Amino acid sequence: MSMAEEGRSFHEGRISTNERNRNAKEEAEDKGMDEAKEEMEGEPVGTFMISFSDAWKGARWQRTPKALRLLKAFIIRNLKVEPENLRISQDLNELLWKGSIEKPPRRIRVTVIRDEEGIYTLYPAKK
Repeated sequence: MSMAEEGRSFHEGRISTNERNRNAKEEAEDKGMDEAKEEMEGEPVGTFMISFSDAWKGARWQRTPKALRLLKAFIIRNLKVEPENLRISQDLNELLWKGSIEKPPRRIRVTVIRDEEGIYTLYPAKK
């Protein structure tokens, strides 16, 4: 008995490539969020909204490195942290570099967590 005789189309019951990719991305994001939660162990210090408007005043090919310098300077200035005790999480770094070197975000919300050893780590804030 053929599929046409059963009244089914060829594509019925099949998952498209786009849907399969979308499901894989959702699973990876969920897994990434779980790993980020495990990493974020320590005492939360605060959440800050940091504007990178000064980074956009420079040359186009210097914007993201300048945004990183602005981020570090803001945290050092406001929390009075030594530069060697400051870390940027991989998630936050990827978020900053997502637009390549020319287009960092205009502003970003950051959560700061201090661990037992006095190391301050910056994470992107949860919405």
